[in-house]
Amino acid sequence: MNPVVRVQLSIMMFLEFFVWGAWYVTAPNFLQTIGFDAGDIGNTYSVGPIAGLLTPLLVGLIADRFFSAQKVLAILHLLGGGILFAAVSVMKGESPSPSVLNWGFFLGYMLTYYPTLALTNTIAMKNMSDPETEFPGIRVLGTIGWIAAGFALTFTGFETNAGMFYMAAGAAILLGVFSFFLPDTPPVKSDEKVSIRQLFGLDALVLLKDRSYAVFVISSILICIPLAFYYQIASRVVELVQLPIAFTMSFGQWFEIPFLLVVPFFFKRLGVKWMLAIGMLAWVLRYTLFAFGASDEIRWMIIGGIVLHGICYDFFFVTGQIYTDKKAPPAMRAQAQGLLVMLTLGLGMMIGAQVAGQVEGQHTTEQAKQFNEQVVEKTKAIESATQAGASPDSIAAMVAEKDELRHSELASIEWKELWMKPAFFALAVLVGFVLLFRDHGKDHGKPSGTTAAMLLFLGSLACTTNSSAADISATDWPAWRGANHDGIVTTATGVPTTWSDTENVRWKSPIKGRGHGSPMVLGDRVYVPTALADSQQQLVLCFDRNTGQQVWQAIVHEGGFASKSGRKANDKASMASSSVATDGTRLFINFLNDNAVWTSALSLDGELLWKSKVSDYEVHQGYGSSPVIYRSMVIASADNKGGGAVVAMNRENGSMLWKHDRPAKPNYASPSIVQIDGEDQLIMTGCDIVESLDPMTGKVLWKVDGATTECVSSTPTDGRLVFSSGGYPRNHLAAYDATDSGKLVWDQNLRIYVPSFVLRDGYLYAVLDEGIAVCIRAADGETVWKKRLGGTFSGSLVLVGDRIYGTNEDGETHVFEANSDGFKKVSVNKLGTSVFATPTFSGKQIFLRMAEYQNDQRQEYLVCIE
Repeated sequence: MNPVVRVQLSIMMFLEFFVWGAWYVTAPNFLQTIGFDAGDIGNTYSVGPIAGLLTPLLVGLIADRFFSAQKVLAILHLLGGGILFAAVSVMKGESPSPSVLNWGFFLGYMLTYYPTLALTNTIAMKNMSDPETEFPGIRVLGTIGWIAAGFALTFTGFETNAGMFYMAAGAAILLGVFSFFLPDTPPVKSDEKVSIRQLFGLDALVLLKDRSYAVFVISSILICIPLAFYYQIASRVVELVQLPIAFTMSFGQWFEIPFLLVVPFFFKRLGVKWMLAIGMLAWVLRYTLFAFGASDEIRWMIIGGIVLHGICYDFFFVTGQIYTDKKAPPAMRAQAQGLLVMLTLGLGMMIGAQVAGQVEGQHTTEQAKQFNEQVVEKTKAIESATQAGASPDSIAAMVAEKDELRHSELASIEWKELWMKPAFFALAVLVGFVLLFRDHGKDHGKPSGTTAAMLLFLGSLACTTNSSAADISATDWPAWRGANHDGIVTTATGVPTTWSDTENVRWKSPIKGRGHGSPMVLGDRVYVPTALADSQQQLVLCFDRNTGQQVWQAIVHEGGFASKSGRKANDKASMASSSVATDGTRLFINFLNDNAVWTSALSLDGELLWKSKVSDYEVHQGYGSSPVIYRSMVIASADNKGGGAVVAMNRENGSMLWKHDRPAKPNYASPSIVQIDGEDQLIMTGCDIVESLDPMTGKVLWKVDGATTECVSSTPTDGRLVFSSGGYPRNHLAAYDATDSGKLVWDQNLRIYVPSFVLRDGYLYAVLDEGIAVCIRAADGETVWKKRLGGTFSGSLVLVGDRIYGTNEDGETHVFEANSDGFKKVSVNKLGTSVFATPTFSGKQIFLRMAEYQNDQRQEYLVCIE
């Protein structure tokens, strides 16, 4: 090939895919900020496949017959660039119409762009002496152009604004002008009659008589439905985890290249069936990674899913093209390839775009929609401020506010449920293909045992993606105060209201050591922390839920019990007073050890995964704050006289994501994450303040004086008010308006120090430390009734239906009705002689941690009541 021609074709191919890559994967990230909903985005990604279906008419009836290909290429790109510039003008209008943009501008643009994909190939191949060896070197410049567009978008900051369309339009016009100077490629079919049947490759339908090829084609169409999810939605997930959008999405193109190089090697050894199966399996893995990565905001999973694009594309589409080339007679190969592209990237992607839009709409929560409305308004405000000549600093501040709203919008989408739908759909297509496809290829060997190995892998994958270990069921008790951290059980039925040593006790198992952490229930396992004074070990114990047998124990800390200051904790305290929390795949626990608070993660099998220091800790009464799971984070607090902190850590590796310093005062409350007006707030009480933090960033949302110094109980909410209680140096129960910067609404002089309380139907139900049950109207703090129960309470109340369970330190569990009309006793149940933990509830079972004394020897037990 002439070197000058090589350079010309390389520039052409580079710009061809630069134009496409400049907007195609990042468009939703901007369009949603101007009012596009999920259905509108689905339509945006439908117009391309529709244009693809019509492309054969334009290329076959016009470009190939009457005009030189380079001139048609030039005119189409100039038209396309003009359409994109016009589209941006509409986007910047007061109320841009998604319908007008989709079916007017975007469809019009794609009708000009899609034909150029075929034209660039025609121009390149017609000017090569040996297309088979020379074309790959030119075509790879297209991939590089797409990658370069990603770099350019990230570098310029156009990933989430109209700049992406300006860039694409500018590149299209540049390519249009440049195309006039490409080598002349005259029409080759001006005298040849051509039918619609030939243009659309319908003659190739005869290949579908071959059962295996028909299975392949049907599978190809179906697998393109989940493929649409990738192009349409994946960039939003990248934006969610705050990675450079376009640059990160280009990883898929980067990895096309090495995987393409290994296709011939694996093709010869695996054969067509298993090459195609591996390609489809990569789809399943990709969307599973997106599902768990997006729901927990785990970056490596998102990047892994994007990298798998190389396998998805090369092992499936390239293998499919090779297979089609071998199945079709020489005279039909071009038609067969064209038909395959039309059915997959045309019909399949069009269906997929609509399905993806519908599925995304189903999992876009009302909260996400509310955030989107704010994002749209903020985008308009930024545009107006820019046109009005506002200062760069003020515009930058508005952009930062918009970015926060945008992240909150994306974080409110039900990502796991959304992505698992294409994952399971792709898995179904894969299983059907493996079972029905019979053609391994006559000239391609395969390793022995391939079928058995692949089916075994598919079976294990199906089990993994639907494993209960990866999910928290509605009946689990995954953390302190339950799934919603409010002590309210919404799923339990048939829970006992009476028990004793001889009644309704299913099993009773000894717990070594001492601790006050409440049981945590996940599936068929129960987890409790404990501490052994003699060996100075802090452990997590795992019990079988059905039998009570201890399954394993994990030593988290050894040594480090001595206090640097020499001060001893309260006699009631333990070295294992926090409760275990779980995200369904890992366990998290806080321990005070070696004069510091540590959060540790364990696997569900008890393997220690990581430890992270929350804060140095100066002992006063002890330590008992429990970890809280929030999205991809685990959050822990360590208030103390030496100056504590609230810290958010990455659940995957324990790295610190943010840290908020707290006053140097003793306090014992766990972080409480509540939802106020659709937004999450992390509430910390005690240290003489009540403050609200953004749980994503640790930024202070509001802070007020008022709470007493030492609080232990968790903070419930009615959606507007948050309720704080404490007991030293003053008695304290108060309500603060979380929608009005924490404004004090009412304050009561009640000593609800240690036990947490529950909220039902506008009333707070609590028990004072000295054993007095109270009912308080949440709106104004008025005490409706009081009733002495007896004993001293450290455990918290739990609401099950309309009944409240509360256990005192003597092992008496009082069950009474949540009734504002007056106290109504249900039962009193005695079990054990010492109880500091709160009973937990799962299904029909109650799990109680208690202790008995025999000859002055204390022995703890875990009891299952049913």
